Amino acid sequence: MQINFDAIRASHRIEDVCASRGIELRKAGKSLDAPCLLHQEKRGRAFTVFPDKQRWRCYGKCDKGGDVIDLVAALDGITVAEAAEKLGNGTNWFHPAPARRHKAVTQPPALLPEHQLERMRLAAHRLANSPTLCERIAAARGWKPETVRHLALLGDIGHEPGEVLFYFRTGLKARTRERKGEWKLIERRPKPEKDVYGSAGRECWRQSLLHPGISRVIFAEGEPDAISLIDAGLESDGKTLVVALASASTLPDPEPFRGRECVICGDNDEAGQKSTAKLVALLAPVARSVRVATLTMEAA
Repeated sequence: MQINFDAIRASHRIEDVCASRGIELRKAGKSLDAPCLLHQEKRGRAFTVFPDKQRWRCYGKCDKGGDVIDLVAALDGITVAEAAEKLGNGTNWFHPAPARRHKAVTQPPALLPEHQLERMRLAAHRLANSPTLCERIAAARGWKPETVRHLALLGDIGHEPGEVLFYFRTGLKARTRERKGEWKLIERRPKPEKDVYGSAGRECWRQSLLHPGISRVIFAEGEPDAISLIDAGLESDGKTLVVALASASTLPDPEPFRGRECVICGDNDEAGQKSTAKLVALLAPVARSVRVATLTMEAA
């Protein structure tokens, strides 16, 4: 597929990408500056944006620069082509600013240690660049291979021998496929301490893709169910985000969902019903609306 880099650059301003990642730019003459998120700068403002040229540069430790595509590639640890494709999709390329804006200049976009981030990057890259793997994973659940590849390009899922990895900002899940297309959870990073990760320790899968343009959030109880909803096209309007609970007993911080329409698609069993009831009670005080739907494409 041929990528129109010029059109992508023209469609996305660097300032908007910075705002979506929690980079608070400050006017400095004709340019804008901020602490550099790429090398987690705690003192100084080495990251500089030139709005008239739509270019950026880190004059500190990174010594990097470029256009909006280069910035997304650097922030997400992906190739320029993958960044262009992510921007070109027109949906789900944003990442949220941290809930507490005064921490935006020091909090990195991901909370995993670097070796776990690198593991996830490699796994996602491996899956995105293997049509055979995408087809194999998709076939077990009746998904479209392009849905699997899209999620891999976003960094949400990846592949290791015998395992499918799911990315959370605070941990990785690994599942192995069993009979009838079911995935069994085989690894989960221990729940982080709140004083280390704050409310980000209680996040849904794909919650890092939440941005101000999202008006509706659909909650699935597990990642495979969430992928089924994505595969059905429920994110095609660009205003809907499908997420999955980290587990039936791990509920997210409700504040990021304030003012949004929330739809809960829990499992129809005792554990699922209990989880749904707790999630409704949690979201009701902050959401614009909360409703429960059965796990069917029409209801969701």
